[in-house]
Amino acid sequence: MQQRLLSREEFINSVDLVKVSPSSRKVSTILTRQNDVLNSTGSEQKSAIMISDFQESMADLKDVKQDSTVAVSLVPVMATGLSNAFVDSVWFSSPVVQLNQPIELNVRIRNNGDLDLEAVPVKLIINELQKAVAAADIVSGNYTDVKLTFTASSVGWQRAVVSIIDNPITFDDHFYFSFNVAEFAKILAINTDAPSPYLKALFNPNDFLNWQVPMKNKLIIRCFHKIKLLY
Repeated sequence: MQQRLLSREEFINSVDLVKVSPSSRKVSTILTRQNDVLNSTGSEQKSAIMISDFQESMADLKDVKQDSTVAVSLVPVMATGLSNAFVDSVWFSSPVVQLNQPIELNVRIRNNGDLDLEAVPVKLIINELQKAVAAADIVSGNYTDVKLTFTASSVGWQRAVVSIIDNPITFDDHFYFSFNVAEFAKILAINTDAPSPYLKALFNPNDFLNWQVPMKNKLIIRCFHKIKLLY
């Protein structure tokens, strides 16, 4: 927030540079700063005009310190056709992400605005490379789930972001997350004297599962309905 007086031309140019932001200030803070600037001019006639929707979170009018030398006018305005969507959450359809295998990512997008939204662009970027795109229709006050399918081409931790295009409020349009792609999963089989042919048949054909059987398995003894593993 600037704390200096502007000419008419400077003011018009400054309005064009104003960007939407999640930050806000209390009415009492704004008027106090405004009064300080006006009083520093030495002018006998001083007036301040505040144009705002005066939401409850910032309109602390009871805390405003009145200055009898400054005429203050509050101009309330109501937003019409508010539009705002944001990425609520993301999750994988499978608990394990495998290398070079199709991966399905679910994206939940919420519409907190007053208008129904159609064909909202959704894109997935992993390690700064675009991997999937989609479009979503979202009813006002509701949410929709979008499925994005991609293939991981490298192992290890991956940096990802799901983004939408939703004007004019854009600061909540990006959802950052990370996930790990394992080269393989280790499986340790503890058998009795003979390995189980069923487990071997289940896991051996899968290249992602690293099937391991110890050289010597210990004996499992049941005693008083408790199982004790001897090492």
